[in-house]
Amino acid sequence: MEPALLVGLVRTESNFRPEARSPVGALGLTQVMPLTGRAKKCGNLRDPMENLRCGVRVLQAFLAWYKGDVYLSLSGYNAGHGMPDRAARKKGLPANTDYVESVLWGRSRFLNHGCKF
Repeated sequence: MEPALLVGLVRTESNFRPEARSPVGALGLTQVMPLTGRAKKCGNLRDPMENLRCGVRVLQAFLAWYKGDVYLSLSGYNAGHGMPDRAARKKGLPANTDYVESVLWGRSRFLNHGCKF
């Protein structure tokens, strides 16, 4: 996993707040849903290191599924398989483009400026 991509993901998902909880119940730095965490055999999603490991595991699964396509993989991380699958069939962009662009902006910002957010 490219560290800068993970930084962009965490920035977008939780703004680096390990205690973050979404309105739908996603937890921690990478905002993993508890059901997803259980399916991926993750540990305690409230523990920052466990949460990061789990988020990486989830994103790696999407990257494998979408054959390394970062755009579709990030879309899937955010919304599940339906949205990127529809986009791929239509050879277009997924509806959650703003989310994907936010992660990629965070990645780029980290690559260009390091930890000076």
